[in-house]
Amino acid sequence: MWSTNVEVVHLYSNPDAGLKRLLKLLVKATSSPRTRERPTSRQAQVRLDHYRADALAASYCDGKTINELADRYGIHRVTAASLLRRLGVERRRVGLSDEQVDEASHLYPEGWSLARLAERYEGTDMTVRRYLVLAGVVMRSPHERRPGRSA
Repeated sequence: MWSTNVEVVHLYSNPDAGLKRLLKLLVKATSSPRTRERPTSRQAQVRLDHYRADALAASYCDGKTINELADRYGIHRVTAASLLRRLGVERRRVGLSDEQVDEASHLYPEGWSLARLAERYEGTDMTVRRYLVLAGVVMRSPHERRPGRSA
């Protein structure tokens, strides 16, 4: 009992002692060498020369998508888009047109899936979903059955 009281009094009367002990533990924990089981791979930096950059721009103007070009040239899609911007290439409209949104907002409640609509409009299901939500269409629960399907 006596030693417990002494320890408590010591800790409260000398808070620097606990702080010093904590700092020693922190230094010890951060300075110990870490071993890695396998080395981490670094992403290769791909730089396109002006010939390949011009070819990328020409392919985009011929109808290829940003994602297709990124895969083809081994670069990120954001890199491909910024390269086109630097080259002064006018970007195609991304997303759905007003007519497509109007049509999709009628087809979705009839039972069309987002994936099927995305395929129809050559986009992604998340793009279609975003435009439908903006148009005020109520999204189905993932567990709801589509109209016309039997149990």
